[in-house]
Amino acid sequence: MRPDPNDRKTTASAKSNVWMKSVIPHHPEPTAPTLNVPRLLSPVATRPDTDGSASWTRKFSSDASEILSHDMSVSTTTTPDSLLEAGENPNLARKTRNSSLNTEELRPIKDPFENLRPSSAELKFQVQAARALSRQEHNAEAETVFRQALKGQGEVLGQDHPETLNCVQWLGITLDQQGRYKDAEEMFVRAHKGRERKLGPDHEDTLYSIQWLGISPGQQGQYKEAKRVLRRAFLGQERILGPDHAHTLFSAYWLGISLFQQGRYKEAVEIFQRSLEGREKTLGPDHEDSLSSAQWLGNSLGQQDRWEEAERMFHRTCKGRTKVLGPDHPHTLHSAQCLGVALSKQSQYSDAETVLRGTLQRQEMALGRDHEDSIYSRKLVEKAKRRGRSKSRIWLSNTSRVFSSKT
Repeated sequence: MRPDPNDRKTTASAKSNVWMKSVIPHHPEPTAPTLNVPRLLSPVATRPDTDGSASWTRKFSSDASEILSHDMSVSTTTTPDSLLEAGENPNLARKTRNSSLNTEELRPIKDPFENLRPSSAELKFQVQAARALSRQEHNAEAETVFRQALKGQGEVLGQDHPETLNCVQWLGITLDQQGRYKDAEEMFVRAHKGRERKLGPDHEDTLYSIQWLGISPGQQGQYKEAKRVLRRAFLGQERILGPDHAHTLFSAYWLGISLFQQGRYKEAVEIFQRSLEGREKTLGPDHEDSLSSAQWLGNSLGQQDRWEEAERMFHRTCKGRTKVLGPDHPHTLHSAQCLGVALSKQSQYSDAETVLRGTLQRQEMALGRDHEDSIYSRKLVEKAKRRGRSKSRIWLSNTSRVFSSKT
């Protein structure tokens, strides 16, 4: 049963449980000699304030044994010598409990907060903070906070509680963003099983877990398995959430990538077209996700030698990414590189060389001369330049033959 957060102990009441009551001196016969022994002061009287109570508690715990060893009262029949003897020998003091010496058994002082659990509101705040870190790509820090929240949620809410499973899902995404795909897959399996058991197979959250179960093997090169799982997620989301829902379009996008990686370019084109149309409709043509779908559609068209159509897609993504991400962003430069390839494939070598040379200059400044993209662009520039010269020689040769035949 989940504890009510309003039923938790206050700081003062939680601490008061650890204090031992002071022993009140007993003097039935005033005439007998007594030994003045200092008494332990009440924690209520000596506690400076609530804010300083934690450090003060630690100070008291370290001094407790010394203080409590003097916190004793003396009866009228006990002499100072017998009292000193009893104080030096605790076993003797316990044996003579009914005669002359009264004392309380010393108990170790426990941390008053060790059994206090975080409330569900505090755990929810932890998850929100971790998600914010994840969105800012501080994935290692986000992982730490997610794991702390997950431990608390398991204790307070239970392992199959929807909020606990949501935290498991986000922990998996954070691990995936760090390239730890095997660890991420374990989290996705756990989230999927719990959600399917708790929420049912067609629930939105269950389908979202299936979606990531398909993405994870794809990132490990298991494209056939990725396609199978992603198709299941896509069809379920299309039926339950609708064709234009963000989750449906996200599954379609990754399904298209899995088909592309298997060389099934015709099917990939169909899926990317659906993804692009839906994202343009819901997000706008210049949204980063829309531009990603357009880029992969161009890639799939190019693999089928449909270079004129591919050129239009690459020109569009290059223009859109320059506007949204900036001219030196790696994604923008990749689109420009693809545009140069498409022009070269259509024998437009002069235009291709111009585009590729400009791309190469920006890549060398942004990524460095030895980056793999810079090296590839340098090869493409030389190739376009060489083929352009060859084409010019062929054109001049053909022109000379035409003029010679006329003469």
